[in-house]
Amino acid sequence: FKQKTAYEMLRSLVGSEMCIRDSLFPITAPPSKALGMGRALDPDQNIEYTKWDRVARIDVFSNKRSQEFFNYFPELKNKVITIDGDAYTLLYDFPSISTPGTFDYPAIGDSLYSSAYLIHERPSVLVVGLGGGTDVITALHHNASSVTGIEINKAMIEVTQNLYGDYVGRPYDDPRVTIFHSEGRSFIRRSPHRYDIIQLSGVDTWTALASGAYVLSESYLYTTDAIREYLEHLTPDGTLSIIRWLFWPPRETLRLCTEAVEVLRTMGADDPEKHIVVIGDGALGAVLIKRRPFTWFEVATLVERTKETPRNRIIYAPGFAAGDSYWGPLFEKNPFISPSLGASFIRRSFERYFEAVSRGNETAFIRTYDYNITPVTDDQPFFFHYYRLRHLFTRDWGIGGSPVDKIPIALIILLFSFLQSLFFSFLLVMAPLFFMEVRERSYSPHLQILYFSSLGIGFMFIEISLIQRFVLFLGNPSDAIAVTVMILLLSAGIGSLLSKKMLAHFGDRRLFKGLAVVMPLLVLGYALLIPLFTRHFLDTLFLVRLCLLFLFLAPLGFMMGIFFPIGLTIVGEKNHGFIPWAVAINGVAGVVSSILAILLAMAYGFTFVFTLAAFCYFTAAVSFHRFVKKHA
Repeated sequence: FKQKTAYEMLRSLVGSEMCIRDSLFPITAPPSKALGMGRALDPDQNIEYTKWDRVARIDVFSNKRSQEFFNYFPELKNKVITIDGDAYTLLYDFPSISTPGTFDYPAIGDSLYSSAYLIHERPSVLVVGLGGGTDVITALHHNASSVTGIEINKAMIEVTQNLYGDYVGRPYDDPRVTIFHSEGRSFIRRSPHRYDIIQLSGVDTWTALASGAYVLSESYLYTTDAIREYLEHLTPDGTLSIIRWLFWPPRETLRLCTEAVEVLRTMGADDPEKHIVVIGDGALGAVLIKRRPFTWFEVATLVERTKETPRNRIIYAPGFAAGDSYWGPLFEKNPFISPSLGASFIRRSFERYFEAVSRGNETAFIRTYDYNITPVTDDQPFFFHYYRLRHLFTRDWGIGGSPVDKIPIALIILLFSFLQSLFFSFLLVMAPLFFMEVRERSYSPHLQILYFSSLGIGFMFIEISLIQRFVLFLGNPSDAIAVTVMILLLSAGIGSLLSKKMLAHFGDRRLFKGLAVVMPLLVLGYALLIPLFTRHFLDTLFLVRLCLLFLFLAPLGFMMGIFFPIGLTIVGEKNHGFIPWAVAINGVAGVVSSILAILLAMAYGFTFVFTLAAFCYFTAAVSFHRFVKKHA
């Protein structure tokens, strides 16, 4: 009885908290997001289901004008699923047009989802990012022999499999379908299987992109390392199909091509341009990649089958050429681009790029292209960062894609946040200097600033780089953040606890002299060991990986925890009033460096940021060695 009563009280408290949160702090999506756009189109929009979890917030809503959302099957009834209020996918009422479970709807075959299936019969399929189940339904429509689905968001699986299973025709109940709750790259790395088709259809979250966020598993789905792993998990005749937005001028799809070419060259392809086909429908593009060159018959099949569809057209294929009128259907519904202008975009981008690839000088094309289409790696996984700095000062942002992609919003937010934090941090750090007494100024405040700011910068550079590195290792960005921060703080706390004993044992000068050598070498050693560690232990059980990660990171965290309390102890002995200032210096340096780390990683990669941390700790140790020597 007591347990039941306590449980009911807890439920009441939680329910009250939720009511208070919703009534006092309502979360309303702006019209720039899909959820808000739907409300603007239909004020009576009904949100039927909402679920929060570690990955995202999921909303399912019905809308009288949902046909105005971008969708492939406008004649079908649908419901809209939004991820974090913006990135959306659709639940289609397929049973209304066919026997439930058969999915014999002809329009499926005319969609970009079907591009890879045009050259395969009864393929084994791997789908990364399930959304509303359309990719799985497409595979069943084409009579796939097996379908394996991977989804990082458990709530998304629950929506399609259970809550709206009858609505979409229960595709996940088909005996050929197997669904896994996992991060795509992590699953593929551990999978021993090979597939005829690996399909990724627009797997991303615009919300995170718009905020300038960087810890995204989706970013890792589009790196050269990812594409190599996909290709290695294909059968000899298999096809990798990735669907992304078609911007004008092209960006995302063209960057996928540059990455594929780089990977294919490293895998020994003599003519990588013969391994790639690009099909578009005006808004989206499907990039098809094979380990071997496309055959003449396969290219001819794709050309003929796409020409039979209302809007799909070949944008690039080896040996394929067409006049401007061929691409007319791609732009007939685009009020901003005429067919002739659209054709010129295709020729100036895809055609010229692959001509450069055939000559072996694609690097020059990438360097001079209007947008940043340089291949991205796991160390620099900013696939969606294609604006150059000059775009901050122009309005030539192009056409197409999602609303948040049409301006360099991530760059704007990051740069302004960095400048704002830098300005106020400078004021907070420098202002106390004007109020110091002459005696206080004699204690080398510049060395104190250098020491505590170097610690703040170095700690954040290491923390952010480690979080990014272990997203793939742990299989979930939320786990990577929680586990990495917990290990670092716990081990740093132990280091802090023992720091005074170390100070008493070694003395301040010997201690800082030793730290100036040991800490940079330790950080540089970790920079070399982390890739080996993640590759070697990736196949182990999750709990085993957690324990191994704790043992691996604990020594680094322990050493990171020694510096700060020792510094506070020493400056406190000189003047107790220095302690709040030192804490403030360290804090504001951590805020500024958290943004600076992303800007540097976007330019040079996370390994570079991690390596800079070694220099920061070296600077800190040397500066305070001078301090204790001067003020002994």
